[in-house]
Parts: sequence; structure tokens; C-alpha cells
Amino acid sequence: MENDWNGSKDGIIVMPTISEQEKQRMMDSEPGPDIGDDEVPDVRDADDVGGGGGMSLFIRGAQVVNDDSVFFADVIVQDGVIRNVGPSLEIPADAEIVEAAGKMLFPAGIDAYTYFTALDSADNLATSCKAAVAGGTATVIDVVSPKAGESLTSSLSRVKDGLSSSLCNVGLSVSALVKLDSVRKEMEKVVAEGVNSFIIDVEGDDILEHCRTLGVLARVLPENRTIVPYLEKKILELGITGPEGFLQSRPEELESECVSRLCVLSQLSNCPVSILSVSSAESLSAMERARYSGALAHVEIASAAVVSDGTHYFNKCLKHAAAHMTEVPLRPEGCNKLVSALASQPLAVCTSGHRAISSGSRTSARDFTAMPKGTVGVEERMCAVWEKAVRTGRIDPMRFVAVTSTNAAKMFNLYPKKGRIAVGADADLVLWDASGRWKLSSAERQSSVDISIYEGMTVHALVTIVGGQIVWKDGKIQEAKGTFVPLLPQSPYLFSVVQQRDKVFVTGYQPYISQLFLSITQFSGGDHKPPATRVRNPPGGRSTGFW
Repeated sequence: MENDWNGSKDGIIVMPTISEQEKQRMMDSEPGPDIGDDEVPDVRDADDVGGGGGMSLFIRGAQVVNDDSVFFADVIVQDGVIRNVGPSLEIPADAEIVEAAGKMLFPAGIDAYTYFTALDSADNLATSCKAAVAGGTATVIDVVSPKAGESLTSSLSRVKDGLSSSLCNVGLSVSALVKLDSVRKEMEKVVAEGVNSFIIDVEGDDILEHCRTLGVLARVLPENRTIVPYLEKKILELGITGPEGFLQSRPEELESECVSRLCVLSQLSNCPVSILSVSSAESLSAMERARYSGALAHVEIASAAVVSDGTHYFNKCLKHAAAHMTEVPLRPEGCNKLVSALASQPLAVCTSGHRAISSGSRTSARDFTAMPKGTVGVEERMCAVWEKAVRTGRIDPMRFVAVTSTNAAKMFNLYPKKGRIAVGADADLVLWDASGRWKLSSAERQSSVDISIYEGMTVHALVTIVGGQIVWKDGKIQEAKGTFVPLLPQSPYLFSVVQQRDKVFVTGYQPYISQLFLSITQFSGGDHKPPATRVRNPPGGRSTGFW
């Protein structure tokens, strides 16, 4: 079998420090002590962790991959929590055994940007959750979009009341695209209800300062809402009505300008900002420069931009071209730069922006300005990153775990309970076949949409475990109960540096000023004569020879 990743063989990472013989010795040896470095302190009550009831699982012989480590181990799961991780563990009497030899075991995916509960979604919540677990994702952070005239708190209550049909963990992020004065108090109430991020429209730094005060993440779509309508009008006047007009009305320079402005506002307000669906190389370059200067800006890259590009907008088939209508347009030749950002930016995450839109609602629209935007992707997101970034040698499996799970857990204050395989962590896991045995077709896809930009994507998720329950196995959904996940503010991975900068600003740090002043007058005795006089003969006499 051909290698599926540089450094892998038959789906297993061959680490230079662990030979195959050493692996076998580890698995055959007596049970060792718990892996102390990977132990997670239990910071929640037992009733608040996991959710697997009395179910017990024994995952045997897996190659465990975290964002910072790879090792061979057995994993014991009880009551929705990882109870033990180590080689050759004793099998609990009532445990269901999951054979994992030759496979990788990852923390299950966390998709930080979905629209499962969107009013125009072609799928219901249950269908969307099935798509998530089929792709190896156990937790999604869904966007709450208020209806016209609906308050933030009312929209949040409406969505939370409808989460009973979920099969996976669901956290929420609230869209607040209005003036700050109208939602200031409501934002505080929403945070108290378990929300730690808002999707906002930044017109100034006031709302960023308010987000910083609340300890929440400000998320912004990089689109200039003033200039884009003007460009759309110009494009329509030229007679361009198809999806290509969507790309042409949103040039890379405009996205880059918006990103640069957001980074400046982030730095001035000392507020972390996450920029959604970045798609252009120029925007990424602007972010890199701004981060070097101290901006607290983070990037969320859409999986659609990793697998596809803007050339599809010019396809003669309207159905095909319209299927690529994402929130921010895909760019020609943008994939490589986006993968590089996933590899290099510290808290970069890959999100799906999953929104099930029927092709009919797009093809029947009068022009590109009326076409609903969004693509499915929660089922294909992790596979897309694996195929385009890992198998091509751009990132390793540890970085894969970071951009599909761990970094999102850190940003949204879920780490280390989620996003890590360690004792005490929630049992959200995915058993991964690095080789991939089959390809995803529209007939097998969980979503009901009739066209997808991920057609033919190789499938890798074999078993998905949510809260200690197996919900996806052998290509089939096993009914389970998901849960609402409260997201607490003040994530230390975002706000520790904010608090430190605030301290530096408040104390009014002043550089030390030396009391030693060197001047000509100090050496010249206070008179105005020059401090030295050039003479022809130095002390001791004149010398014109070598000795």
C-alpha cells in the first residue's frame, strides 16, 4: 500500500523515536502508570460532564493523536468521560470493545461556524447533526440569527428550545449586526446564558471595547458593507447577473482593506477578533503584518476555500456555479495560501460555515445579489483538511487535530475538556482511517441538498463518539442524545494577553531615564573653549619612523 502521508504507513504515523518493535513492546507490557502530563483536572461536576450515562467503552490499540503528541495506547471511557489512557490496560467487565489497531484516534472535531438553525436551511437540526457526526465532528458552534424585529435574548431562547433533536454537542454564537446602543444590555444577558462570541459589524471600536469588557470573542465577516452594494450595482449595469458577478463585486483588495482595518481596531481596542471565512492571500498577508505589530486577530478559514476556488463562478452551468456561493467569495489560486495559514497561524481554525441551501432557491433568483449564500460542509470539513493539507505533506496529523478541534476548543473556552484525549476529558472521539476506503457521493451524504462542492471526497471517519456514546459506526447513524454546551467568557487563550496589556496601560509604564548626562561642557570645565587642541607633536616627542 502506498503511503498516505509523508511519514505514515498503512494509516499509521511512523514516529522516528518509536519503532514498530517498540510499539509492540508497549502494547504487550504490563499496565504502566497514568500519563500524568495528559491528565485533565475535573473542573465540572460529574453530572455536567460527558453525557454517556453508564455506557463503557474500551478502545484497543489506537494511535492516539493530540495537537502536541502521538503515542500508542488503549483508552477507557466510562460515563461520558475518558477514565484511563495507556498501553495494555485491563478491559472493564461491561465495556464494549472498539478495535482500533492500525487506526488513529483523534479528539472529535469542533466546527466553530455553522448555520444548522438558519431559517432558510434545507435541512432540519437532526439532519445537520447527523452530517456532523458522520464526518467525525462531535461539537458545533451554531450561529443564532435573530428574525426581523426579534431581540437577541428572544432569538437565543428560540434556538435553545429547539435543540432537543440534536445528536451532537451544540454551542451557540449570536449574530448582532446592529448598533451597539440597541443591544448593549442584551449582550450581557446573552453572555450569562452561555454564549461567549458575537458576530458583529464593526463601524468603530466601541463595540469591540464592549466585547473586551464582557470577555467575549468578536467575530467579523470581512466585507465592506458600504462599498460592496455600490460595486454590485455597477456589475449589474454591465449586464452581469450570474455568480461571476458575486466574485467581481468583491475584489481581493477590498477584502484585504477590511481585514487591515479590523486588525487596527483590534489593536487599538485591545480586543481579540476572529475574522470569518478569509479567502484571499492579500488578507492573510495583512493579518500576518498586523499580528506582528500586536493585533489580536485570528483567522477562521472555510473548508470550501481549501478544496475549491473562484474559477467555478464562471462555469456555464448555473447550478454548478451557484453552488459555490459562499459568504466570502472563493478566490482563484487561493487554496495554497489558505493551507499555509492553517499550518502557521497559532490559533487558526478550519470551519465549514455549513448552510444547507437548495439549488432551486439560487437558480430561480433574479441575479447574484438575490442568491442565498452558503454551502454544506460539516460532514466533509475534516476530510477536506486531511486530503488537501495532510496527505499533501503541508501539515502533520498533530496540526490537523489543532485546526479541526483543539484550537477551536481553546478559542471558545472548552479546552481541555474538549479538543484533547486525556484522563478527565469529555469522551468526544473519532476513529480515523488515514487511507480512506470509499468516496462520498450525493446518495450517501446525510444532507438533503442536491449538489455539493465536495462531491467525491474521500471518507475517513470510521467511528464517532459523542459524550461516550457511539453515534456513527460502519457508515450508519446510531441514535443518541446531544446536549447544549454553555460557552463561558474570558478564554485564557484569548484574554490572558488582554489582561496583561491592560495592566501595562493602567500602571503607566515609563522607561528608565538615566541621571548621567554627557555633554561637552562637562569635559571642558564649563568654559567655551574647545575640549581639545590639535598639535603637531604629541607628548613624548614626534615620531616619524616605525620604531
